[in-house]
Amino acid sequence: MNSSILTKFPAVLLVALLLAVPLCLLATGQVTTIRPFPIGQPSVLPADIVDLAGTAFPAPFGGSATVYTVPANKWLIVTDVEVIVPTGPNAISVDLVEDTGPAQLKRDSGFNVPSYPGYHSSVGLAFQPGSDVDFVNISGMAGSVTYTITGRLANP
Repeated sequence: MNSSILTKFPAVLLVALLLAVPLCLLATGQVTTIRPFPIGQPSVLPADIVDLAGTAFPAPFGGSATVYTVPANKWLIVTDVEVIVPTGPNAISVDLVEDTGPAQLKRDSGFNVPSYPGYHSSVGLAFQPGSDVDFVNISGMAGSVTYTITGRLANP
């Protein structure tokens, strides 16, 4: 009976693979050490929490109102947005927009009906360093919006 060592000892093959793959990755520098956040430290520092509330007055159609400027060395991750717009003849519609200077990127829209549930996400909307968080009026009416925006600043 002539059989190979692999059929007699399948565990040998498994152990060899379990040892060889991590060693190869370690040799190429592709393994990173995962370090837990220091015990007793919050996962988000209080200084990095962004909690905005106010009233913005975007001008008629296409006008914008900046409600926050992201620091130049951080990303803003917006996790919650609530907007109250007037109803009736003064109703306006607004988009939440990232204004980078040369471009405006719509991040969320639909802030124009009382039943809109707002934006809520554990992942969030990312606004790049140095950009402005704007409400852009997409209706033909002049008016105001009352808002709350919650998020956190993150390192790039």
